[in-house]
Amino acid sequence: MKKKKSSLLVFSRRNSSEVEEKDVRVIRVNYNDHQQLVQALENVHTVISCIADFDESCRGAQIALLNASIVAGVRRFAPSYAVAMIQFA
Repeated sequence: MKKKKSSLLVFSRRNSSEVEEKDVRVIRVNYNDHQQLVQALENVHTVISCIADFDESCRGAQIALLNASIVAGVRRFAPSYAVAMIQFA
């Protein structure tokens, strides 16, 4: 049997049944609650941020996620630069 090396954890602002699949764990978070984010990020190795850059609250959410990742000891953080470059009509 193949040993699993990683798992997928999705942070969402609201309940999201469409991503809740067999090997995906969804956690509802409040990006304004630093302690909740830190706790949710415990034992996480890599964060890949996919927060869109629609407005200041989105940018603030990514900064909050980065700060909590540092405190929680996350080893790698990939910000959502690619999402930020998309221009919406």
